[in-house]
Amino acid sequence: NPILNMDIDDYLIFDRAANNFSFVVGNISRFSLSASALTLAVNFNTSGNITTSASIYTESTIEVGYRDEPQRNVEGNTSLTAADRGRRLYCTGTAPYGIGIPANTMPIGSKVAIVNDSDGPVSILRNSVVMWIGGSYVDTDATLAVGGVAEIRCVQNNRFVISGFGLS
Repeated sequence: NPILNMDIDDYLIFDRAANNFSFVVGNISRFSLSASALTLAVNFNTSGNITTSASIYTESTIEVGYRDEPQRNVEGNTSLTAADRGRRLYCTGTAPYGIGIPANTMPIGSKVAIVNDSDGPVSILRNSVVMWIGGSYVDTDATLAVGGVAEIRCVQNNRFVISGFGLS
């Protein structure tokens, strides 16, 4: 059986200018999807004509996922928290100082970015976790140089890999 069996009065419309896609059956729109709404015809009379339709979802702006990276400013010793997941730590001020990674803080799949815009190196310190610099597979603390950018990823429970520029 065909997935889409269309008669002469059935057609698909894609209006690029309006960012709208519609499926029309018997010259009656049954389904419409646009950047701002999803509308599905739901009730039919005995002749097969639509008697009502419902807008399932309407939004003036649809955004999927993060558009920005939330930032936490750091000016001294700190530790990662669960609230840092998906964030950037922006290091400023007088360094050296350290960022600790405590055990049982981040679930698998968590990522945290670190940008060092301070006047000295920032240490990324293991606190009862395993962490290695990408490509080395040696369990070690890391140092992020001035101007360095790094990303920490939780790959297993209490196991992290850090990668980026300016790491040692």
